[in-house]
Amino acid sequence: MVAHQGLNLPGQRMFAGPALLWKRMAALFLDILILNFTVLYPFRSALQRTLPAFESLSVAYTYLSTHPSLQEALVMLTFVMSLFVLAYFTLMDYQFSTTPGKALLRIAVMSDTPKMSLWQSLLRNLFVLPVFPFFLLWIADPLFLVFSRSHRRLSEMVSKTRTVEFHALQ
Repeated sequence: MVAHQGLNLPGQRMFAGPALLWKRMAALFLDILILNFTVLYPFRSALQRTLPAFESLSVAYTYLSTHPSLQEALVMLTFVMSLFVLAYFTLMDYQFSTTPGKALLRIAVMSDTPKMSLWQSLLRNLFVLPVFPFFLLWIADPLFLVFSRSHRRLSEMVSKTRTVEFHALQ
């Protein structure tokens, strides 16, 4: 049998549909695990060296309220960790249209425009910042995802992006 080389046969036809909710949640969980080990874990040892072990939240609050310089250090540390997490999601989505967690579940990010911009990627991932008003997206994004007809988060609508999975046409 002779192999036919150089044939320009069409590839498998695919279409992009909304990613299933459980896949999106699992992908986020996997990405958080990855971030926990790569970004947050190194900061954990710095926190343990800085802060004593607290037996309750009220004791921690009292301790921190009497040490303003420690409060400033914690705010700065939280800010730096948040920037690393934001960079992870933003750059992965922009450069590869996926993160490791999304890739494992075969879902990806698509832009409604021909090519995703870095600005779009940044805008869709601002939910990771634990500052006002972005932490409001922790409530608004899941609500929009579940109740909107397009099954998109609010930040996806604003950034003109969507999370999809690809299906083969038979």
